[in-house]
Amino acid sequence: MTREQQEFSATITELENLVSQFQQYQDINQFEEVSGMTRTIYARLQGCVDKAKVFNNREMLTAQPDTDYTQLGSMVKDFQPYYNLWTTTDVWRKSHKSWLHDPFEELNAGLMEETVDNSVKTMAQVIRFFREKEMPGILKIAETVKGEVDDFKPFVPLALALRTEGMKDRHWSDISDAVGFEVKPYDGFTFQECLDNNMQKFTNECSIIGEKAAKEYNIECQLAKMKTDWEAIEFNLIPFKQTGCFTVTGFDDAMQVLDEHLVITQTMGFSAFKKPFEEEIDAWYADLQYVSEVIDEWIKCQGQWIYLQPIFDSPDIMKQLPSENKKFKSVDKNWKEIIKDTKSNPQVLRSCTKEGLLEKF
Repeated sequence: MTREQQEFSATITELENLVSQFQQYQDINQFEEVSGMTRTIYARLQGCVDKAKVFNNREMLTAQPDTDYTQLGSMVKDFQPYYNLWTTTDVWRKSHKSWLHDPFEELNAGLMEETVDNSVKTMAQVIRFFREKEMPGILKIAETVKGEVDDFKPFVPLALALRTEGMKDRHWSDISDAVGFEVKPYDGFTFQECLDNNMQKFTNECSIIGEKAAKEYNIECQLAKMKTDWEAIEFNLIPFKQTGCFTVTGFDDAMQVLDEHLVITQTMGFSAFKKPFEEEIDAWYADLQYVSEVIDEWIKCQGQWIYLQPIFDSPDIMKQLPSENKKFKSVDKNWKEIIKDTKSNPQVLRSCTKEGLLEKF
């Protein structure tokens, strides 16, 4: 055995003593200090497990007999319930204090739900372990913490409802009407005040309003996303022969997004939660339909211009068909104006919604 392994064995012995003596900590008021110790010991144990693998691999490569480090696995297993007990107690106690007294806008209700659920599950396992080991002092700590979590758990749905993303003044007014007194987050407002006012009795009403806020917020976000999507969609202009003018590409990409957004916007129009955005939805749908009409006419006009331009570029044709040439010159003039505007602002939505554009086609 190398000197390094001898030192490693001494470390294992030290940790073995620490683990075997850990049952002496039975004061819940020391949870911060003891949880810190458990985290340190647990990290050291995990480090030793990894180091043992390194030593065994080295012994295998040098054809040396494997050193037995199986006691490390047993130590980790024996220590796990203590680690779970004290770290869960630490997380629970600190989180509980934060949830009740920190500013309301900082309350993460989703994390609260996750922490409460994990604490209940972990403590149930810890209680079962220490009950089977007949360790009443530590068992009492686990039962105390689980009791605290169980008592708090009914308040979680209220927190989830009140901290729903998308809550606006109109929703707080609805909640105030439901509970019979004014409720509105202000500077210094906390979840503790909600509980002091027995708002948990109105959890169902708050949940319904929270769900409404979430659905409305989803519509608001979808509208914003669609408008943002169009900012990146641009026409490409390609020089057309030696005319000094251009033709436009990019219709296919624009039409694909347009079709998708028309369906989304139409679906919004049937939503029971559209009321706060009804005018915006109608205006947006009208814009999309207008863009669709413009693109259809633009494609037709461009096809005709590409076909006719070389024809009427011929002096002989201009002389032979003066009336038709005059009509083409008018179309050609409009086309070049459209291309000029598009070149200066190739963004599809802005180009297609320019006032009077449809009439030019």
